[in-house]
Amino acid sequence: MGPNAISIDNGPEMTAQAFADRCSENQVKPDYIQPGKPNQNAYIELFNRTYRIEVLDPQIFSTHAQVRDINWAG
Repeated sequence: MGPNAISIDNGPEMTAQAFADRCSENQVKPDYIQPGKPNQNAYIELFNRTYRIEVLDPQIFSTHAQVRDINWAG
């Protein structure tokens, strides 16, 4: 079973209709942080930056499948 709510920022990828629809389908409440307050979501901001620098940036991807493969390898 998944979470009841998810804490997220107000970025365009998180305010898109597809994201809102997916939350609704899975009965997950998007819990938006206050605009201009990234410290309210500091853990995920740090994770995203670290993951991007250590995992994604060193790679050159040609397809979405390659991105999925590296993200699900483990």
